[in-house]
Amino acid sequence: AFSSSPQSTPQHVVSTRPSSTTPSSSALHLSNDDEVQKLLAKAKQLREEAALMSGKTVEQMEAEVAREKESARERAAVVEKARREREDKNNATARRSGAQILPVPDD
Repeated sequence: AFSSSPQSTPQHVVSTRPSSTTPSSSALHLSNDDEVQKLLAKAKQLREEAALMSGKTVEQMEAEVAREKESARERAAVVEKARREREDKNNATARRSGAQILPVPDD
């Protein structure tokens, strides 16, 4: 507690608000956390509104998104596999075409 006595020791006050010249890292951290929480709440609200407009539950929409992401991953894996096979085939062809034919002397 604060005392009005002149012999009291000085008290240090820590502010959570950033100063105008040098914001503290903890104040920035709190501010970033607040911003993240606001954005997460807004995202949740938008998901709920989208579900309402589509006539589905949020869980149904999230399951649909998960299925779409999995399908996209599978398609990307197929494309990557085809690309690797094509590169392997091209590398094998390049090795064969780079081979030299050496003459064999007649005995």
